[in-house]
Amino acid sequence: MLYLSESEMWYCDGTFYVCPSIFYQIYSIRGYNDDGIMAPYVYCLLPGKSETLYTGLQAAYKDDEQLRMWFRLFAAVALLPLSDMIFDFNYLIQNKPKYPQLICFVQYFHQTYGAFSTFPSPTYNHFMNFSPRTTNHVEGRHFKWKKRGTAAHPNIYCTIDLLRQEQSLGAFNALRDHMGVSQPNDVNK
Repeated sequence: MLYLSESEMWYCDGTFYVCPSIFYQIYSIRGYNDDGIMAPYVYCLLPGKSETLYTGLQAAYKDDEQLRMWFRLFAAVALLPLSDMIFDFNYLIQNKPKYPQLICFVQYFHQTYGAFSTFPSPTYNHFMNFSPRTTNHVEGRHFKWKKRGTAAHPNIYCTIDLLRQEQSLGAFNALRDHMGVSQPNDVNK
């Protein structure tokens, strides 16, 4: 937890394929520090996932181009200068499509990412941010887990071995980077 607390940014993602069948998903948290090193720090075996809001908007999102555009614009606000974010979020909220489920989404957003929330806008603003902006690299690690796994939803012992291998690889890569050794080319691309 010490290394994670010292990380400049955190990246999180869940995976299902290599998760033991007695759990719903493996959720990993990786830290990105000032040296540009990303390392795995936390693995969570989760028993479930709340999908109430997700399922409520899924069909509407699939069928309504205006709703899709609204969500894309909403996500893109984090790429604007910090001084413009509040105005643009308010504009989008005032001009949201007419779906009752969006009220819950907006409430969730304010509670989680609003000005006085756990994650106020400076924590996720990406304007002039040169570090990773997405979780694609974490998803890539999860894809490699899937390739290394022997089957979908392995037993808990196989999953523990997989997590140990991943942790060892992360520690090795961090040591290599601190020593100034360049990263080898991935011949398995």
